[in-house]
Amino acid sequence: MNYLAIASILVLLSACSGGVKPVNCNTNDWRELGQETALRGEAVRTLDKYKAQCATVGKNQQKLFLAGYKQGLKVFCSYEMGYKFGKENLVDQKICPSEMRSEFEKGYRKGAAEYADMKALIKDIDKEAERQRNASQDSLESQRQRSGR
Repeated sequence: MNYLAIASILVLLSACSGGVKPVNCNTNDWRELGQETALRGEAVRTLDKYKAQCATVGKNQQKLFLAGYKQGLKVFCSYEMGYKFGKENLVDQKICPSEMRSEFEKGYRKGAAEYADMKALIKDIDKEAERQRNASQDSLESQRQRSGR
């Protein structure tokens, strides 16, 4: 499975979770945890929250987490992920380093514009449906009055 597919799945799951996921403090793969954290668009400071959940997090675990996080940023800070975040109206936490940020932002702007267009279209459809309901009710009322009911 490619990184973009994994990242997309993680973004979708994180959008539903609403916060920092509980961490398995006994995990042997802090590198993977770091990568997953970046792919969800969470700040590197999330490590502090993980550390607060665990009794001890050693220097080696922190190094592995940071290495994984850096690796995850390479995938996350792309046009495709920016587009996905924008189109799903997810908050840009601005985790991408300046040298990687421009592609993510381009994608984010395009996705956000499509989200806004879709939202406006839905609003227009809702207004038209309401207008048609009102017109139908007016027509029914008019027919009732003519028939004397």
